[in-house]
This record gives sequence, structure tokens and C-alpha cells, in this order.
Amino acid sequence: MKYIVHYGAMRQLGVFSYTEPVFRYGSRVIVRTPRGQEAGVVRCEATPEIVSKLDSGFVEDRIVRSMTDADETEYRRLRQKERENLERCKQIIQEMNIVMELVRVERILGGERIVIYYTADGRIDFRTRQSACRRVSNTNRNAANQRPGRDETDLQHRRLRS
Repeated sequence: MKYIVHYGAMRQLGVFSYTEPVFRYGSRVIVRTPRGQEAGVVRCEATPEIVSKLDSGFVEDRIVRSMTDADETEYRRLRQKERENLERCKQIIQEMNIVMELVRVERILGGERIVIYYTADGRIDFRTRQSACRRVSNTNRNAANQRPGRDETDLQHRRLRS
């Protein structure tokens, strides 16, 4: 059976398959995405009609499992770590005199990858950006995504809700 699941800070939608139980709207699950394993929420069954309405480029993979108590604990721990990383990242941006506005820091389940969302009037030099990312995350598996202004408002709203 296939399901529409949203996941990640940007609430991306994807089509994820699972063989055993039937999930309901709002079921919390762990999904495999190109970024690794992530927490997600089942939205509905992935009927051909609904899938045809998704934007092109959506992820299609599998549901790994229902979210366990241990997954929930890890998820909450990572959200707390994101808040700490956000503050650290703001300090680093100030120290490095980078002209950008930090929007959100997202840690992927497992903590091995970090994604930094920001806005800036112009492009930020890749080397500067990667240097800042490494100083925040203590990992080489990181990404910094520049977001348009409308996404900034959406991310800030979602940060307040999570």
C-alpha cells in the first residue's frame, strides 16, 4: 500500500510504500528519503488521482516503520539540539560577518546530517557557507539551503509549531 507522507522542516510531500499495517491520517512514521531516515506524518492513501496532483520531483520510497517511543525521544532530542545549533549558527554568522539571515536549522533523524535554511540578498560563497556549517554541526554531512522570502515566513511559522 502507498501513502502520501509529509516530512522535514519544509514539509515535503512524498509517496511511500509499506506492506503490512494500514496507516491512518496523522500516523507518525519513519521514512527513507534521499537525505536519510526522517520522521514523517501520513496524510492519506496515495491514489493515482492524488499522486497526479503532486508537484513533479516528489520523493518515492518506503516507510521504514511506525514511529516508536525511542524514535519519539530521539526526535525530541534532535529538535532541542536544533535550537542549540540555531543559536550557535547565529554567533558564527556574526563572527564571520556573513550577510545572511538564518531561518532554521534542521537535524535529520540519527543526527548525522544537518540542514541550515537561510535567506540572503545575494549568493553566499560556498566555501564560507560550508565552513560555517562544519563549525555548527561537527559533521561533514551538512547542507545549507537558501530559501526565497516566502519560504522564510513559512519556516518560521513551522519552527514555532514544532
